[in-house]
Amino acid sequence: MHVIVGVDPGTTTALAFLSLEGRFLDVVSAKEMGLSGAIDEIIKRGKPSIIATDVNPPPSFVERLASKMGATLYTPPEPLTVADKWELTREHRIEDAHQRDALAAALNAYQHLHNKLKKAASLGLPDEVTHRVLKGVSIDNAIHELDEKKNQAMQHPPYIPVRNDEERARLKDENVRLREMLNSAEEEISRLKNQIHDEKRRYILEVSHDKEIRERDHTIQHLTRKNDELRRKLDRMEAVRALWKQTATGTIHPVGLFPQALAGITLITRPLKNKDLPLLTGVITAFNSIPQNDRILLDHNIIVIKASTVREIERFYYVTTKDMNDAEKKRPVDLTKIIGEYRTERGQ
Repeated sequence: MHVIVGVDPGTTTALAFLSLEGRFLDVVSAKEMGLSGAIDEIIKRGKPSIIATDVNPPPSFVERLASKMGATLYTPPEPLTVADKWELTREHRIEDAHQRDALAAALNAYQHLHNKLKKAASLGLPDEVTHRVLKGVSIDNAIHELDEKKNQAMQHPPYIPVRNDEERARLKDENVRLREMLNSAEEEISRLKNQIHDEKRRYILEVSHDKEIRERDHTIQHLTRKNDELRRKLDRMEAVRALWKQTATGTIHPVGLFPQALAGITLITRPLKNKDLPLLTGVITAFNSIPQNDRILLDHNIIVIKASTVREIERFYYVTTKDMNDAEKKRPVDLTKIIGEYRTERGQ
């Protein structure tokens, strides 16, 4: 079976698997998997037609994996955002961010290749033909290559020594069975060629329709895509509004993007400079993604937590109380208490 594989490399490597029909098959992740380990996991589940990543440019690990397995590498035009990944994977159960990123890469590749895959499915093409089409071979040539491959196998059968009459009879029966299978395959190829011919003729008739009808259809498709995009954006905005409601219950805490700080909490994603030091006044906790900032923040008596704890939807940054408490278990200071005191001082 041919599969689409999404890959998220790193110390923990995750692999997600889809069928060529877009059906979810599996997702796995493991530390120190390495290239050979990833190849072993893929081989267990099928032959990769597409190996996809969620970033651009693609990591060298993913490039080498696609090259080793003879698969087509799919890279998105732009890196997928966190919001894009949540949107793509929200209907699937995943264990961690690595699995989410791998599955998002596979689903995004399938969406971009959907039309080509749907065309192949409508023609009833075998996976091997679809696999070749995804590598850039035309449908006609892919069928022809498969036909040639089968003919070569028939013309150059492997040598099998015959030891006795019983073995000779068995091989004769096997030869008859294989020829019947070959004839069946040839009939299937002929049927597919005729179907492709009919599809091409139907397509020519369709594109020759009145220009006004084609423009109307194009407008409808454009408006439908725009409507779908607005609906997805509305869904994300609704999710943000729901998160704001949760701030009132204390389930989550909003996080400002530095230099903004919300209730003393900020997210720092760039190196701090001298001109930034006055802006640290009033900051209690900093979720920091730049290691060299740690010393500056600690010198200002600011609690430092890894930025990976922060979540984001539509540029609304927040941290759950549970994640915050888990982070604070390693520290002597009660972060929730400090935030409460800070809010009291501010009259919140």
